[in-house]
Amino acid sequence: MRFLVECILGTSAAIILSVLAQVVLTTLWPKVTAFSFGGISADSYLTVVAVGSLSAFVGFSLRARGRHRYALLLAVAVPTLWLGAMLYVILPTNSPIALNAVTVFTMIAAIAPLVGVAAGWFTAASRELPSNKAWSGP
Repeated sequence: MRFLVECILGTSAAIILSVLAQVVLTTLWPKVTAFSFGGISADSYLTVVAVGSLSAFVGFSLRARGRHRYALLLAVAVPTLWLGAMLYVILPTNSPIALNAVTVFTMIAAIAPLVGVAAGWFTAASRELPSNKAWSGP
């Protein structure tokens, strides 16, 4: 049961904490929304970086604690559901997709937790390779 909680709540917490960080940032510094790049405000970019980083930390910590591949499958379940929900919201059902900056950015923001968990997991896994072990001499 603890295994399930660590995997699922870890990635859920990464998404929720990054969104709350955006709310706190815009509350404490409202003018951050005035800075925009390509029609997207700076706080949105920071949120995507935060969710990717937090998700990578979750993936890294799960793998570093010796969890098996089922942990990866459970850890990517929440980001996959998040991606599906975001795509359901932004993709129209009966009309063509409008590939403007907001749509593309929203797709990137929806993919960021999934990529973060996978990147963190495989970074931790690469530390276990024989080529990355410290050489102890002859």
